[in-house]
Amino acid sequence: MMTSAEEKTCLHGIISDQVEVLASARHGEGLFAKTKLQQNTFIHVTHVHRDILNDTGLPAPANEWINLIPNNKYNHSEKYPNCKIITEGQTKGMITTQDVEEGQELLVDYNNDSSLEQPEESWIE
Repeated sequence: MMTSAEEKTCLHGIISDQVEVLASARHGEGLFAKTKLQQNTFIHVTHVHRDILNDTGLPAPANEWINLIPNNKYNHSEKYPNCKIITEGQTKGMITTQDVEEGQELLVDYNNDSSLEQPEESWIE
């Protein structure tokens, strides 16, 4: 579970033009495909490492990875993930793991990356 300091640590990102934020039946809001996406399509950067802030003069956040808003609006699914989060240097990004149909919600199994927020009991399907 994130602390209140971690929850406030976020930066504004640029959302991909391939997706949109809509109300989710799973939890709050989610990312949905605006068009059909092929397997292995890179969507956008979702997190940046706190070390990126070292030269900005901003205080270092408590958590290691900083959420990019609204880029991190994807929801959790252990049973039906269609995307994954990949780490490349000081960024994390979302990539599709299968074809995703237009209008389909993008889902990630959070358990596959222990450096990010882990699912709460109420998130389990």
